[in-house]
Amino acid sequence: MVEFFSVSIANRTKTKFLKVVPSIYRHYRILPDGSKGEGTGSYFLYLWKGDKQIKESLGEDFETAKLKAKERRHAMEREDLGQRSLTLETACTRYFEGRQHLSKSSLALDKRIKERIWKTFPRGIKHPIRSYKLHEIEKWLANLDKFDTTRAKTSGELSASAKNKIILALKNIFERAVIDGAGADNPCDRIRYIPRAEPKRLTPTWSEFLAIVGSIRNSKHSDTGDESADWVEFSGRAGLGRAEINGLTWGDIDLERGEMWVRRRKTKRNFPYVLHPLVTGFLRNLKEKKNPKPTDKLFSIKEPK
Repeated sequence: MVEFFSVSIANRTKTKFLKVVPSIYRHYRILPDGSKGEGTGSYFLYLWKGDKQIKESLGEDFETAKLKAKERRHAMEREDLGQRSLTLETACTRYFEGRQHLSKSSLALDKRIKERIWKTFPRGIKHPIRSYKLHEIEKWLANLDKFDTTRAKTSGELSASAKNKIILALKNIFERAVIDGAGADNPCDRIRYIPRAEPKRLTPTWSEFLAIVGSIRNSKHSDTGDESADWVEFSGRAGLGRAEINGLTWGDIDLERGEMWVRRRKTKRNFPYVLHPLVTGFLRNLKEKKNPKPTDKLFSIKEPK
C-alpha cells in the first residue's frame, strides 16, 4: 500500500497520501490517535505503467475525479510511453516523408504547408505533439490569411480550399501520432472544414453555345479555327474538361457500342463514358471528316483559340 507522510510546519499537522479507490489517492489528515481524518486538497491518479510512474491531479470533486481517472486509464491503454516525447517536428517529418510518391504539384503544396507549420505554429514545433491543445490550433488556423498556401503569396486572404488542405494535413499528422501511441486522442478531429463558396458561373443557353462555336469557327484571326471550334463543341456536348479531352484517342471511342473510355488525369484511371446522342452524332461526323487511325488523338490541338 502506498503511504506518503508530510508534516505542515505551521500547525504540525501530519498527513498521509492514501488510496481512496484503485489508482485514486488523496492526502488525509492524521489525527493524534493515529486514525485517518478528513481529506484535503485534490484527488490524484497514481499508478505505474511499465517503469513509468504516473501521478496526475484529478481535482477536488470525487465523482469528477473517478470519471477523469477512468478516461485517463483508457487513454493510457492506447498510449506508448516510448512515444510520449514524440515532437510535432518529428511527426510532421514522418508524415511528409510518407508522401514522396505524389505528384510534383502535391509535393510543392506539401512543402509550403510544412514551411508554414515550421515557422508559425504556436509554441514552435519542438514540444511533444500530445501537448498541443485544440484552442491553440484553432487560434493558429484563424490567422492563416497572411499566407496563401496554394499560390505561395505572402499576403491576401486564403481561399477555403487552401485552408482545408492545411486542416487535412494537420488532421493526418495528429492522427498518425495517435496511431503511433504518442497521444490518446486527436484534437484536430473537432476542427471542421470550411465550407467552400459556390462559384458563380454564367452558363450559356444551347443556342448561345452554338453561336460561340460558330464565332470560333469563322474567326479570321485563328489558324486553327475549325479544329478549335470542334474542340469547344465536343467539350460542351460531352461535358469533359481539357485534361480528359486531350488524353483521348480514336481507339478509346466505340461508336457502335455507344461508349468511350476517358482517363481521369488526377487519379490516372480510366472510366467508362456512355455516349449521349448529341455526342454520338458529332463524333460520327468528325470521324468521317478526319478518317483517323485508332492511335490518333481526337484533336490535333491541346488549347483552342
